[in-house]
Amino acid sequence: MQKRWKLGDRKMAEEIFNDVSRVLAKDGTISNESVQLLVDLARESAKVARPIKVAEVVDYSFLEKARRELGFAK
Repeated sequence: MQKRWKLGDRKMAEEIFNDVSRVLAKDGTISNESVQLLVDLARESAKVARPIKVAEVVDYSFLEKARRELGFAK
């Protein structure tokens, strides 16, 4: 993470990893609530005032197709 995202602070990289790993499941899913939290954090960081809904930025169709092909129940 430090190399890829050019993070000089190891502690910050660890905190980011811990935050992200808490919202991702092993089957590739993430709750809408978790996505909304990440969107809101990014929006606030970028100083965007307009609320942004999950449906505006996420397309689960590829995940749903992969889950069907792999036999994961919905």
